[in-house]
Amino acid sequence: MQSLVVKNKSKILLLMAFFLFVNIVINSCPSKIDLINNGISEYSIYISENAAPPEKYAAREFQKTIKKIGGCELHIIHTRKPSTKMIY
Repeated sequence: MQSLVVKNKSKILLLMAFFLFVNIVINSCPSKIDLINNGISEYSIYISENAAPPEKYAAREFQKTIKKIGGCELHIIHTRKPSTKMIY
């Protein structure tokens, strides 16, 4: 019985740490991002030139989905530019 209590406490502590982490991540992000505004986006999708095939596929699928939802095609880029708003 003692072992079961210790395991449950460990799981509870792990869950609490996870939710704390998620809360920190969510609160550190900007509250609003205008990905598309009037059919235009300032954002590009960044992936490395050496990206694995699943990463490239995911970027293309994300690009297609955003175009279907918002009517704007985000460019996929392979070079980081400080002045460019990028989705990683």
